[in-house]
Amino acid sequence: MTPLRLLHGLLDRLSWGAVLLLSLAGAVLAGAFVYLLVPLSFTSEASFLFNDQPDVISSLQLLAPGGGNGDTRGAAGAIGMLGGGGSSAAQRFEELARSRRLRRQLVETHGLAERFHMPAQQAEAELRTAISIRTLGRGTLLGGSGVGMAVGVTCQAGPRLRVWLGRPVAFKPNEAQTMSATMANDIVAFLDDYTTETSIQQARKTRVFVEKRTRTVESDLARAEARLLALQRQYRLLSPETKAEQLAEEIKTLTDAEAQSRVLEQNAAESVRLLRGQLPREATTRIEQTVTARNPLIERLEGELLDLQAKLQTEVAGGKLTTHPDLVALRKEMDGKEAQLQRVSHDVQDMVTRGINPVHDALSGKLVDQMVTLAGARAGARIAGSRLARAESRMQDLPPVAQEYVHLKRQVEMQGDLLSTLQKRLEMARIEEQRENSGKFQVLDPAEPPLRKSGPSSTKAALAVFVGLLFLLGIGRAYRLGWIALEDREPPADA
Repeated sequence: MTPLRLLHGLLDRLSWGAVLLLSLAGAVLAGAFVYLLVPLSFTSEASFLFNDQPDVISSLQLLAPGGGNGDTRGAAGAIGMLGGGGSSAAQRFEELARSRRLRRQLVETHGLAERFHMPAQQAEAELRTAISIRTLGRGTLLGGSGVGMAVGVTCQAGPRLRVWLGRPVAFKPNEAQTMSATMANDIVAFLDDYTTETSIQQARKTRVFVEKRTRTVESDLARAEARLLALQRQYRLLSPETKAEQLAEEIKTLTDAEAQSRVLEQNAAESVRLLRGQLPREATTRIEQTVTARNPLIERLEGELLDLQAKLQTEVAGGKLTTHPDLVALRKEMDGKEAQLQRVSHDVQDMVTRGINPVHDALSGKLVDQMVTLAGARAGARIAGSRLARAESRMQDLPPVAQEYVHLKRQVEMQGDLLSTLQKRLEMARIEEQRENSGKFQVLDPAEPPLRKSGPSSTKAALAVFVGLLFLLGIGRAYRLGWIALEDREPPADA
């Protein structure tokens, strides 16, 4: 007799009551199996918020003279390596929480390898699946701006039958409850200790480097000042109005002017390149031709402006205050030259916009401004470079003592500026090193032993088996009674 015939015979003998009883019996057996033989799971969760304390370094940079510019940029190389909120911090913390270093520490601290009778490497691998991470607030681990994280640890106990029979198990239910909470809190403590220690080490390295560099600059500055003082005493170079003094100030002014013009030229050239791609070719060609026609005027104004800047620097170096009438007059004259450059830009805009689509008026205006700026920057860099070369040539004609005097004076000024910057950065590094001791997050809710198991549910298992058996046996019974047809039958042939 084939198995199919046996099944058909069994279904033919079953009544609906028997179907129900068999389903109940299967559900009871499944529930008993899960209840007695499947290990229990207990999950505890600890949560923390990312530290939202104000960034002292950023505040100091904004309050510093010229805050936010290149004078203070990069002042703290170790700032917030693992700090800050948002998705990047969440991703770092997730990687740390799942790291082999943390899992090895948990395995060694709680003796998990001995409890589960497996190698330490296998225990570490099993522990990885027992750790769960989720982000608090909006966002996910892959994006968004969560405000914190929750770390969960699942610990298994039992099964119950082995516990009742006194057989050895890794954890009893009450032990698993406590262990899940303990490991969750240990993970939070590890994250806090590790991130704080790493950030402090990085901040300390930055401070030590800045301190070493500051001492070097102080030593170089002291030697240069001593030599400069010796030259002044020996050769009576005491007057700031000497030819060497004036030449040194002129070279410094021209060097700064050329560097600023080069930076302005690069920025303007990049802006022009981007704007050209958004306008028709004929429009950009017309603008370029119009600006080129005014290059002589632009170059003359830039040269006059550079002369005024050099004169202003010389007056300031001579000890005049900013409120001195001569300085006020110089600034007023410089403002007039800059206003003339602005009028050149407006004149070019008026000419080129007459034949350009009004839709492109805003873009064409920006392009005109940037092209005028580019032409002025190129003229300024060329004029400053030419005058700098002549000034350096004149310096070569000075006596050797005067040349050394000029060189030492420039070195003292540069070393002084560098020392001032380093001292500011050193203070920032010290503040950052102290700040890192406060930790990277605040514990919101420490983990506590769970009151109930997280799984498995014997009730759900029994219900699933009951529904499944009832459905299958009911379908089989209905099929044998002819209530449903599971296959198409051919119609009888005509007689």
